[in-house]
Amino acid sequence: MLRVCPKCGIPKPVDDYYANVKKCKVCCITATRAYYKNNMAACRKAGKARYQRNKEKQKKAALDRYYLLKAIDPLLILGQTSEQQSRRRRLRQVVDARREAQKRNAPLNDFTAAQWLEVQEAQEHRCYYCGKRSKGHLTQDHLTPLSQGGSHTLHNVIACCRSCNSRKGTHPPLIPVQPLLLTISKSRMPECGP
Repeated sequence: MLRVCPKCGIPKPVDDYYANVKKCKVCCITATRAYYKNNMAACRKAGKARYQRNKEKQKKAALDRYYLLKAIDPLLILGQTSEQQSRRRRLRQVVDARREAQKRNAPLNDFTAAQWLEVQEAQEHRCYYCGKRSKGHLTQDHLTPLSQGGSHTLHNVIACCRSCNSRKGTHPPLIPVQPLLLTISKSRMPECGP
């Protein structure tokens, strides 16, 4: 289905428009950049004011992430070797993905770090779509995207490389997918708090 952008007059697919915005994404981005360029001082001042208003909220969010990581693996908080640091980065991706699912009001949000490692091992650390081996660099791809009401759970997540994940976006999977039916790692949400 095509829509005509009132700004540039070019017919484009509906996916090239933001929700509830009449202009296409390209026109919106161009207008935003032009506005920032013409009002740079005011934009910077507003950004600093926004930072000051939300400083405590950001500190609280950082502490919440700290306690969540500590609940997942207490050894991550102590002194770390390079192997531990890379492990922490991988777990951080899982925590960030869980937080993103929570922000998008996913109906089910119980995907754990242990399950993510299990999914990668089941796929032999290869991208599901292109088959490229990317140990430690795979991303979580939701078969039914979170933005379309998908859940953040074991049966809706597969591992794929960044380029395939961004190419898929919010569209259906690039190839037919049989969801993983793994049950070794229990699904549980760790307790957070001081």
